[in-house]
Amino acid sequence: MESGSLCALLEVRDQGAEERRLWNDNRTQIRHVSVSRETGDMTFSVPHENGTANIGVKLAGEGGVKELTEGDSFDTAPRWLPGGGRKLVFQSAGIGRNREGHFLALAPFCVQQLDAEVGELTTLLEEPRYDYLAPQGLNDGGLLFIRRPYTQHERVHPIRALKDVILFPFRLIYAIVQYLNFFSAMYTGRKLTSGGAKGREMDMKQMMIWGNLVRSQRHASTDEENADLVPKSWELCRRHANGNTAVLAAGVLAYDVDENDRIVFTNGNAIFLLDAEGRKQKLLNESMIEQVFFVPA
Repeated sequence: MESGSLCALLEVRDQGAEERRLWNDNRTQIRHVSVSRETGDMTFSVPHENGTANIGVKLAGEGGVKELTEGDSFDTAPRWLPGGGRKLVFQSAGIGRNREGHFLALAPFCVQQLDAEVGELTTLLEEPRYDYLAPQGLNDGGLLFIRRPYTQHERVHPIRALKDVILFPFRLIYAIVQYLNFFSAMYTGRKLTSGGAKGREMDMKQMMIWGNLVRSQRHASTDEENADLVPKSWELCRRHANGNTAVLAAGVLAYDVDENDRIVFTNGNAIFLLDAEGRKQKLLNESMIEQVFFVPA
């Protein structure tokens, strides 16, 4: 089970022939459900109305759910570590607030490891320049994750926001005129607004440059390595048990790993498979792919 409803956990067996309700609570929301292959334990994130999110678990054979983390942080995307035991990894970011307690920004995401049996919390990856996202453990003790540059979302200044609102109609009209000028020049050789012969010559040169740019972008979009919906700086990385880190792929939006350490990932417009030896194979071309995962046999 990769995701659960807002208030219930369901188990489906025999390709939908049987559905069994495991837990239900209309007061609690859950997201990012992950199930341990070894124990059947479930873990998930529990969002709250104040903007925080905690890591929760439902252990096999036990009723109800338990929240294992707390504080003013955003803890999400938990995954159990392979090899038995009840250890999991998740992404976590501190929440910055103003004096009134209103949300300002998220700190860089780090990767935390949590021992669900003893409550021990360990930071595995943390750096001010990067977000570390979607961690998953490997059978050899390694760790997979997506690394991307950290960008702080600044609070909008009230005066700047008011200025943007006032100028928006003028900017919109200017954009529409330029848009119509572009197509008029491309198909007729003349702009709707003319600045004389010299102006038309300069405009046509600019139109040719833009046309070449558009064609080059179209050509690039058909290339496997340039079809990403996210920047190349979004990297799928592997940290080995000895601490060394290697980049497996660039422009990665989402990924999953199976019990044999095979990796499936997407750049948003295609799905790729990486085997345990690092050999890459393209499985599918499709647009706007947001998530991928392995389905247990």
